[in-house]
Amino acid sequence: MAAANFSYKKVAFCVTAALISCVLNVFFLEKLISAEKNSSNLITASGFLLIAIDGLIFTSKFFTVKPIVPLRHNALLVFIFFLSNLGNNLAFKYHIPMTLHMIFKSGSLMSSLLLGALLLKRKYTITKYVSVVTITIGIILCTYASSEQAPSETAAVTNIKYKEFIIGLSLLLFTLFASSYMGVLQERLAARFGKHPRESLFYNHALPLPFFLFLHKDLAEQISIFNSSEPMEVPLIGVMVPYLWLLLACNAFFQYPLLISFCLIRFL
Repeated sequence: MAAANFSYKKVAFCVTAALISCVLNVFFLEKLISAEKNSSNLITASGFLLIAIDGLIFTSKFFTVKPIVPLRHNALLVFIFFLSNLGNNLAFKYHIPMTLHMIFKSGSLMSSLLLGALLLKRKYTITKYVSVVTITIGIILCTYASSEQAPSETAAVTNIKYKEFIIGLSLLLFTLFASSYMGVLQERLAARFGKHPRESLFYNHALPLPFFLFLHKDLAEQISIFNSSEPMEVPLIGVMVPYLWLLLACNAFFQYPLLISFCLIRFL
């Protein structure tokens, strides 16, 4: 009974932390994208670096702790995780509204159900299928509403934006199914090696870091833009920091408990 109570308390704490962190993380992300929409790669890289540093210190203890899951079994999972996160943030460059972005991230039920049925051979009740179809219809309606032309735009501008919107939408669809396929891979690894959420979180963020070298020119340009943004005084400590760096720091700060909570919930 004590173990069960502890489990419920743990779930309640993780869900509460995830909800609060999610709201604040999205708030600062929207501020950041509104101020500099081409900052997606820097946002992704900073998030990966933060979690990797945490895992290096507290999980692997500077690689003195041997991973329980052999790294070769994580290769595909790490690659898909990197592409999924990169595509999620890259979608903002293609006129994807924050509301639609959040709806797609919440619409993984459809892709998870399909992949669960196809790859894991699971069977679901009619109620679940109806629920998923209802949510999918809602996503389609929101997508259609988000693609409507603004009255003040010319046909040429609208055509360009529409093509970019389709690219952004394709990125969201890819990341939606990639995220669900990651869930399938994690279930298979957990069935074979057991559940190790903190280890998985660390290596999923640390191993893809070299991939960002391919984006070094874009990252250098974004860093220059961030450095030249208007300075703002940080509350309580009174230090002047460029506005965009302050937003990025707040976004990363609230992303950390969000990822930790989500990871623990997923492996409970």
